[in-house]
Order: sequence, then C-alpha cells, then structure tokens
Amino acid sequence: MKQLLILFAILFSAQTMDAQQTLRQKKENNLWGFVDTSGKVVIDFQYQNVHSFYGDVTLAQQDSLWGFINKKGEIVVPFLFSEVQKYLNVKIVRAKKEGFWYLYNLDGALLIKDKFEEISPVITNKMTVRKNGKSGLIDVNGKYLIKPKYEAISYFGGNMVRVKKRGKYGYRTTENKRAVPIKYEDIGRFYGTRAKAKRKGKWGIIDNKGKKILKFNFEYIGEYIYDSYLQDQYAPYVYGTRVGKITSWGASVPFNYEEIADETKRIDENLVLFRFGKDYGVVDNDGRVVINPFYKNPIVFSENVAAVTNGEKFGFIDKTGKIVYPLVLDKAENFVDGKAKVVKKGVEMELERSDLEM
Repeated sequence: MKQLLILFAILFSAQTMDAQQTLRQKKENNLWGFVDTSGKVVIDFQYQNVHSFYGDVTLAQQDSLWGFINKKGEIVVPFLFSEVQKYLNVKIVRAKKEGFWYLYNLDGALLIKDKFEEISPVITNKMTVRKNGKSGLIDVNGKYLIKPKYEAISYFGGNMVRVKKRGKYGYRTTENKRAVPIKYEDIGRFYGTRAKAKRKGKWGIIDNKGKKILKFNFEYIGEYIYDSYLQDQYAPYVYGTRVGKITSWGASVPFNYEEIADETKRIDENLVLFRFGKDYGVVDNDGRVVINPFYKNPIVFSENVAAVTNGEKFGFIDKTGKIVYPLVLDKAENFVDGKAKVVKKGVEMELERSDLEM
C-alpha cells in the first residue's frame, strides 16, 4: 500500500509539473512549435500559427484551421475554426466555424451551445449576438441577458440597451426590463440620463424612463461632445432658423452658428459652410440654416451643385439643399465642364448635368 501511495504521489507530481511548465513559441522552417525554458522542443514544429499558453491550453492553427491544444500537444478541441479571437481580460474565445460563431473559455470548454451569425466584441463583460436573424445580449459566461428576438441591439456599456423591433427603437435594461418604450423612429445613446429621440420626423430629448424632456420640434440634434465653455457634454441642434446647444441634462442653450460651429468657411457671397463635429451644413448671411448639418464631407459647390456623402453613399445637392441626385453612389467627384466622375455599384462612369433633377 505504501509503495502504491508513493507511486501515485510521483505520478501526480509529474503531471502537476508538466501542467505548470513554462512553454514559449518558437518558429522553425516557417512552422511554429513550443519549447521549454531550456530550449528543448516539447511540441513539434507543425503549426501555421499559435497563441501563447494561458494555463494548460492554447490556440493553434493547422491546415488554415484553428483548434485548442494542451501542453502535451494533445488536441483539446479539433481544428475546425476558420477564425478565432481571444479576450484574455475576460478569459473567453470566440471562434468561427462554417459561417457561425461559437463561444469558448480559454480551457476550450464550450460556454453556450448556441451558434451565432455574429458575436460582438466585449463591452463591460457583455456581448451582442445575432441568431436566426435576430439580436440579443449575453454575458461572458454565456448567459442570455436579453434573448435574440430583436431586429437590432446596440450596447454601449452601463445598464441601458438600445433595441429595435418592427422598425422602431427603444431601450431595455441589462436585466431585460423595459426602460424606454419601443416607439421611436430613431434614438441616440444615453449620456447620463438623457438621449435624443426622433418622432414624426422631428427630434427631441427624453430621459431613461422615456419621459419627454424637450419637445419633438428639432430638425436636427447632433452627437454629444464635451464643451469646455459649458463644462459639460453638449449636442448641437437646429430648430427652425436657429442653431444652439443642448446640454446633457436637457437644457437648451442658444448660440449663433459662429459661436457653436467647430469650423466655418465662406462658400460664396451668400452662403457659409459650418461644421458640428463630423457633420457639415450651410447657413446664409443671416444665420438661417439652408442645409442641415447632415453630410460627412465639406460641401463644395461646383457648377451650382455639390457632391455629398452621408458616410455610406454619395449623391448631389443644389444650393438650397435639395437632393438633385440620390445618395446611391459609391463615390462621386464634383462637376467639371458639365461632367462628374462617379462610381455606382462598383462601376466607374460619368454623370452629365442632364442626369440631375434640377
């Protein structure tokens, strides 16, 4: 019996030392393997790529596919994944197989049996997921916080989760309780307890219970940024012919465009270009808004029209802000001698002035 106990102790000690040994990556003949601290090869050079060990398991790539191996070179999870991403701070791995994403811990254990079309990066120990065309929210342990039943979900951190259902937006909490009713055409992220929201084509400000703070009368409300003068977050706004700032607590602070704009530049004798953050618009000499700050490029007119982009597609507007060619182009340059170079559906072509709805 004593000899058996001694033998067991020796075997257990050997296994423990084997598991605790430090291995480092090494490349030879364009393949990766692992060596110990003395330089002795422990795992042969056979992998296209490897990660460093975290505990007793790591990720390795073979024949362009990823899997999990242990310090003995044994396969823990087969080489099945076309793409992997390790999050050391939360000790998880997202891995893609045959077009779907799976969630594992660093030991190679599957955290949730479901497969997803998308798994977002980690934000405060939470991830948005997409399953069967619907979006939800899970934590890093693979537990559903909000089951996948929404058209879209956006999580920015904190306790509020923006959701979309039947084309409308609202908010739920990370505990899956209703916060803001799903009834808005669009809704921004929360800064403190305030967010911008859109109803019937107009913008207003609501709190985190959905209570109206500012009426839905604004043509435009931009993104919040820090204002050193107000010493708070603010969002630029357009209200009729006025421009101003809305503080994070919902107070409206009127400014003229020269004071609020991050940049101004005269276009011609009648019009002035102004910029709020990344959004460009145009006012006249009296400060009345002619073109709402919607476009992501400086508005430069040539032959009385300008190529503009919403950040995704390009089109053309005239000096009244009317869209004379819809924003459906991949790229567009201004007109020169009656023609403009554009790219539509990947094809380079030229537009003529007759193509515009003037």
